Amino acid sequence: MLKQRILWLAALLRLGLYIFLYFSMGIARSGTGLIGKRYGEEEFYFKSIDNLIKYGQYNYELNYLPGYAGRMPGYGVIYGFVKILLPDNQQYVYNAVIATQIILGLVAVFYLSKLALILTKKSNLTYIIAFLYALSPYSIQSDLFVFTESFASSGLIISLYCFLKALKSGRLSYYFIAGCWLSWVVFLRPFMLPFFGFWIVAYAYYHRKTIFVQIRQTSYVITLLLLPFIIPDALWTARNWFIYKRFVPLQTEYAGMQYSDLYLETRSYVAAMGEEPVLWSTTSLIVWLTRPIPPARISPQPWQFTTLATYDSLVWLRNQILISRNDSIPALVRATSEKRAASALRRYRIAFIREHPVRYYLITPLRLTYYLALPDSGASVFDLPFNELSIWQKVVRLFFTAWHWFWTGIGLFSFLVWPRKFDITLLLVRLAPIYCILLFVVALHHVEQRYFFLVYPLTLVSAVHGVFWLWTSWQRLSRS
Repeated sequence: MLKQRILWLAALLRLGLYIFLYFSMGIARSGTGLIGKRYGEEEFYFKSIDNLIKYGQYNYELNYLPGYAGRMPGYGVIYGFVKILLPDNQQYVYNAVIATQIILGLVAVFYLSKLALILTKKSNLTYIIAFLYALSPYSIQSDLFVFTESFASSGLIISLYCFLKALKSGRLSYYFIAGCWLSWVVFLRPFMLPFFGFWIVAYAYYHRKTIFVQIRQTSYVITLLLLPFIIPDALWTARNWFIYKRFVPLQTEYAGMQYSDLYLETRSYVAAMGEEPVLWSTTSLIVWLTRPIPPARISPQPWQFTTLATYDSLVWLRNQILISRNDSIPALVRATSEKRAASALRRYRIAFIREHPVRYYLITPLRLTYYLALPDSGASVFDLPFNELSIWQKVVRLFFTAWHWFWTGIGLFSFLVWPRKFDITLLLVRLAPIYCILLFVVALHHVEQRYFFLVYPLTLVSAVHGVFWLWTSWQRLSRS
């Protein structure tokens, strides 16, 4: 049995860290009046709800598209509820959404602890996990930004706890609650849809000795898990078919954005080399390719060259990309440069894979995993460059960065080490982080730091469990 006062202490410490980051990240003096930060992408969720309330049209840009299905309304439903209550004060609406994220993040401390207790069966380990999670700026920052990962992370914790509780206790109500929370997670981050299937398979394995005898019980469980998703998704799909004239059960490709071939090829090319494939990166080759005046420290490196992509050909490519992005140049010239650049990027990527197979198949996944899961999490603790920080601020930033690298690194390593005796609970805890790595690193070759916010708490649980398992295994070996 967990001592609630210890968990309350962890939650209070997390609240204290929220307040610290509110000042250290420059939110307090930003002049926006918000208690967090806008990320920019929330417009696709919130403007769609604004237009739905005002004009009956779920579309982020009114009358621009025949029908918008680029974002599922899982995030917008929270915004919409607050917007109806506070229609005339946008600042209060945003603050209410951020405050809800913070509150649910505090609630998640308790449910992550309960989940950890089911896995470890050790109260002391559970308290360690609670405090590590509570005092992690990496996880807290997601609650202070206006984006979906905060709710999705908290929702995943609660849904997985309810599912594990249902497996252990057999109570059907927990399956329904787990299905409700997981449905919301999918409406927030649609790529989590396969977890309905994963959990059904896990249930079948856990009850493998009786599943064919208790067919009615199994059908109840599957229905309770899926029904909270099937009903709202059926309405969403019907709406998309009626308006969009397409079968869209989740959302359209690229979140409804109209990306050019040049942008997609640029992203694919740098990702093939293990570079961070986002335009706001400060270290990736994509910055050198797309910015008129890139940072001096960024330029093509010899290991990136191929027989096609020499330094001179990359300079030519960069010029073509810059021409295509220059609105002062005639449209026909820009279109020609865009086609040339996209075609060249395609050839350069294929040449890199052919000429550097070891780097592409071994090193690139490791580099992309680093950019996904191991960024400099301390960089955003303060809103000043490192060289402008005071001594104590530098110490704090370096401490938080080392803290994140250490525990996340152990968590990633723990995915490679499994106990000899199979444990379905451990698999379910590790499944989400492993799935995200396989999806974004291996399958899509597109990573952003925020994608890992969703599964970071479960990575932390796996890390602590892995350290404890290695310690107990070493002790048993030393005694034998």
